[in-house]
Amino acid sequence: VKHLIVLFFYITTLCRGYNIFDPVEVPSSSSSPSSSNICRRGEEHERQETTYSSSCLFSTKEVDSECSNHNTIRWGNMFISELSSHEKNDVDFFSYVMPSPILHPRMIHFNEEVGTLIGITSRDGHAVGYEKGKQHTKSEHDLASRLSCNTMLTHNMKPIALAYAGHQFGSFTPRLGDGRALYLGDVTNAETGHVYGLHAKGSGPTPYSRGGDGRAVLRSSIREYLVSEALHYLGIPTTRSLSLVGSDTPVYREKVETAAIVIRVAHPATFVRFGTFEYFAKTQKQIDHVVRLVNFLIYHTTEYADLAPLLSSSSSSSSFSSSSSSSSSSSFLSRAIPLHVCVSFLERAANLTASLIASWQSVGFTHGVLNTDNISILGVTIDFGPFAFVEDEIFGFVSNHDDDEQRYSYDRQPHVGTWNL
Repeated sequence: VKHLIVLFFYITTLCRGYNIFDPVEVPSSSSSPSSSNICRRGEEHERQETTYSSSCLFSTKEVDSECSNHNTIRWGNMFISELSSHEKNDVDFFSYVMPSPILHPRMIHFNEEVGTLIGITSRDGHAVGYEKGKQHTKSEHDLASRLSCNTMLTHNMKPIALAYAGHQFGSFTPRLGDGRALYLGDVTNAETGHVYGLHAKGSGPTPYSRGGDGRAVLRSSIREYLVSEALHYLGIPTTRSLSLVGSDTPVYREKVETAAIVIRVAHPATFVRFGTFEYFAKTQKQIDHVVRLVNFLIYHTTEYADLAPLLSSSSSSSSFSSSSSSSSSSSFLSRAIPLHVCVSFLERAANLTASLIASWQSVGFTHGVLNTDNISILGVTIDFGPFAFVEDEIFGFVSNHDDDEQRYSYDRQPHVGTWNL
């Protein structure tokens, strides 16, 4: 495992040196369909600002004299501050869940480049790779404990499991949600203003686990860790990999394996899925929450930002509106949305999805599980499962052995993207 990871990063570094895998820059234009790294927080919008507090990333104290400047960050949670007006154990958009500890967490790999984006550097732990029997330093143990969620990343972290529904292999499931993952929160890069959400996969059971153990095995975690970075350097919108932590916790699949946790990094709204809209429109019959989601995306992402001026015509009789208004932020996100803005929103989602799937097709990437709960509304690759790259066969190539009808085969991905929309 160690040698494979080292080889992968050596090859990607070498290729970057020869400009083979140039990362795609995100244009500054708000109308760009490319993946967003920026949370729009302009003062021109009349809404309540997301609450961020400065804290030491690896400290349980709000003020720590030993906390160096480089890891004092702005930590918040956009889903809590923007989509809920109160805190209770089970709210509409998510559930509060504490991670389940794993046995003897150890660093498999830490992505220094992604760490720098959110304020974690090698000074917080230099465990790049793991050898069985190796003597680890205190900082390595601490970093592994934090990134495995055995210990809180920061004193004010409130992990949540996001709620959503989804069509799985064409059949609607009214309640899915994060069954083995937690949204830990989001951090703001003080220099760039970019906001990054942290999403831990394999952190234990949640109210949406449906009897599962909430774990991810090391084997599949390595695959996700590597492919997300590979797609990034191929210029394809995707979540990034921050860390991979292994453990001695047994996980029972076809055979006994060990648990691992991957922390994925992306713009917070990346984790709003097609299935999130389905959950409120079909399962809960709460159109007001659909309105809140649309407003949330328009005012927090570059992908939908240019739709904001169109909301000025919200007095139109043909509009979707919400009757709830519990706070200034809630009232803002509950503004009525004219029908033509809804149409433009859907068109934008279609363009983002088409662009993403076209990028996959260009490199032979087969996602394998294109259910509506696995499709990001931002057109970003998420939820890597039984993915694969085509080899010699294009038509009918299936990466998921459970896909007997070839619904999610490589050549059918564009059709499935349309069907999901």
